[in-house]
Amino acid sequence: MKASDRLFQVIKALSILSLWLAACDEAPTPVLPETSTDLLKNPAGIVFHEKIVTIDLQNSLDQRIFRNGWLVESGRISSNSDTPTLEFRFDRIRDRIIKLSVDGAHTSEIEILKGGDVLLALPVERTTQQTLYQWVMQGKLQTTGLNTLRMKLPQGHRINVAGLAIQEGAARIGYAAVNQDIRHSLIMIPDVSVAFPVSLPHALNRIEMSIGIDDLGREASSDGVTFQVIIRSDGLAEQLAQFRLETASGWVKKAIPIENRFAGKRSEIVLESVSDTNEKPEGDIIAVADFCLCGRDDPPVEWSDRPSIILITMDSCRIDRLGFGGDHLIRSPALDRMAASGFVFSDCICQINNTPPSHFTILTSKRPRSHGVYDMVTPLSPAHPTVARLLEPSGYHSAAATSAAWLSALTHGLGPGFERFFAPREAQRRGPETLAAARTWLASAAGNASRQPFFFWLHLFDPHTPLDPPPPYDRMYYSGNPRDPANPSMDKVGFSPEQVEYMRNWIGDITDINYLLAQYRSEITYMDRVIEEIRVILSDSGADRTTWVVLTADHGLSLDEHDLYFIMAGMYEQQMHIPLIIVPPTGIPARKVYPETVQSLDIAPTIMDIAHLSIPDDFEGRSLLPLVQGHSIPIITRVISEHANNQAVMIRDSKYKYIRYLDGVYYREPQIGIYDLKKDPMELSNMHGKLKPIESNYSSRTDQFLAQPVGRADTGAADSEVLQKKLRALGYISQ
Repeated sequence: MKASDRLFQVIKALSILSLWLAACDEAPTPVLPETSTDLLKNPAGIVFHEKIVTIDLQNSLDQRIFRNGWLVESGRISSNSDTPTLEFRFDRIRDRIIKLSVDGAHTSEIEILKGGDVLLALPVERTTQQTLYQWVMQGKLQTTGLNTLRMKLPQGHRINVAGLAIQEGAARIGYAAVNQDIRHSLIMIPDVSVAFPVSLPHALNRIEMSIGIDDLGREASSDGVTFQVIIRSDGLAEQLAQFRLETASGWVKKAIPIENRFAGKRSEIVLESVSDTNEKPEGDIIAVADFCLCGRDDPPVEWSDRPSIILITMDSCRIDRLGFGGDHLIRSPALDRMAASGFVFSDCICQINNTPPSHFTILTSKRPRSHGVYDMVTPLSPAHPTVARLLEPSGYHSAAATSAAWLSALTHGLGPGFERFFAPREAQRRGPETLAAARTWLASAAGNASRQPFFFWLHLFDPHTPLDPPPPYDRMYYSGNPRDPANPSMDKVGFSPEQVEYMRNWIGDITDINYLLAQYRSEITYMDRVIEEIRVILSDSGADRTTWVVLTADHGLSLDEHDLYFIMAGMYEQQMHIPLIIVPPTGIPARKVYPETVQSLDIAPTIMDIAHLSIPDDFEGRSLLPLVQGHSIPIITRVISEHANNQAVMIRDSKYKYIRYLDGVYYREPQIGIYDLKKDPMELSNMHGKLKPIESNYSSRTDQFLAQPVGRADTGAADSEVLQKKLRALGYISQ
């Protein structure tokens, strides 16, 4: 080979090598899979560096109350009781822990009172020389301004109070609302820092969070807060980010990179904030949510192929005012479409006739006697997990959007399991507003495979009073003059004492009851548009092919039957017989009506079964999925339901209904009622005393039911003054 030929071959080889190396440079660098660790899921190991205020009770400032450390009955000590009472005053809000040291090994318990609430002080440390008492008052001091606490001390010998330590504001893991968007959060105030021990992944680490000023802080007119994120490792501290929060910002999403030199090291991520001014410190309540350590490391866990599920609950919606329930006047195309493409259960009975307890039953498959809640304010106990909480370990992303303040993660124990919870700040809101609050989340979940499977609960309040749909719905079923003095049909209408003021406020000078009856249909038609929007979101994203929809009501409403007007009280079919439709994903044949009696208790087991998950042994209902799949399910021969506020018990079977009020009568209701549902479906003829053997059997069954213990409800009742005002506004509690 000639030298020139060899040179050409060398040049050619070098060119090929150069091209190959260039191609290698242009090839994408292999990207490791994304991982994400939620730092709020496991609070163990989190260190709270909190602001502690220690009061020296020996100093001269407290001589009005204490003399040389000994309690004396003077100053602000109440002497009109056998038990001396000491008053403390605070001007900040949110959580507090109070620790009180007294001389001696006392066995008596100390009480601390806020208003009418008694918070037990537990002796957490006791020696022969001293006893340390502690109160944890989470969520009890949520009002700005001056708060007065009264402490009842044990009777007997004199008490030497050694010292008082007040943990102001503190920090905790809970639920916070920012612009009515409630999330599982770290809640903290300025001058408090929180440290998270972490082991950083091997590459491309970053911190992600959503941060905002809590709505309580917004109401207190926060001046703004400066927030910073610090990393500590190998004895060194470095600021990763600092930014200012404003009340108008809402939740602000932040992604903060961490330099690779920290990779593989044990470190601490520290969050802390400082008030911009000291003029309004009570408003500086910071909430940190979606707090994750992200990186590129091992492959994420892959969940099995499970369907998504939407639960829609319609407040106060009776079945006989729906097209598939027999109402030929109502216009509700979305509901009609659901009934035509789904499984309709024509005889579904609720377990109680007020909103929070009924929803607790729907979500937990526990009747009120088991979960222990009968009223509007008591939260659901963590001992009774909702389906959202049970679905979460299997990879479900869950969110809730509710239309009433008494269905909230903040006040009613509904947060666990839901990564987002959209609840109104006001007493109630209309359906379109509720869906608008959650639309972005739902559309993202429906259109993003990484957000599936998802569980979405939507609560719609429109059929509930006040019945005041916006135009043109208000004239859809009525064309007359609702205030015509020549039509005084409202003259016959009466209300129970606790309802009078509320009813008058929204009814006003209406004289024709037919106008109000028409508005109930109008509210359902108005609500129907929201249900149609859900269908469109699913259809546009293609999620309709993998999503089940369950639609029901918490209870019904008496419109003008049995002298009960526009109220859920009473245990007639109008209050207790509710709709239930289960719509399978597009492509699964349905269109069937089931006459079998089912209950609200059956909804949670059905949701678990749809998700291919085992049904907990303590669920009291049964799954309806086998029935729609052509199999049999256990038959229930009778349904037992309870009245709001534990006022009555109802037993209903295929022929009779028995109702017994427990403490006298409610308003105009008979203490005992028994009705032949076959001959008297409107329950107009009370057979009490005329069917003695049958009535005796029902009475014995009622006694057996009442002998069962009532489940223990959450002791941290939702007692905020704001919630009480909202409930008064809707006539749930008297003034």
